[in-house]
Amino acid sequence: MVGALMSFITAINELSSTLILYDAGTITMPVKVYVAVLDGEFGLAAALSIILLLSTGACVYAVFRFAENRNSAFL
Repeated sequence: MVGALMSFITAINELSSTLILYDAGTITMPVKVYVAVLDGEFGLAAALSIILLLSTGACVYAVFRFAENRNSAFL
């Protein structure tokens, strides 16, 4: 339950930045999660949130794995 909530919060936090990219021809994953929640499709929203969470985790892992100085990997 906590993992699902964290995934949902992560997706919604990205919503503000992705609304700039959103137009009639494209839809980003955070926007799709938001629309799925509004439509009551919680399974789809959870699945998309997990994909976002895993891809973000993989990127963070790669940064820490391949960074020369791990203490300042994000500075």
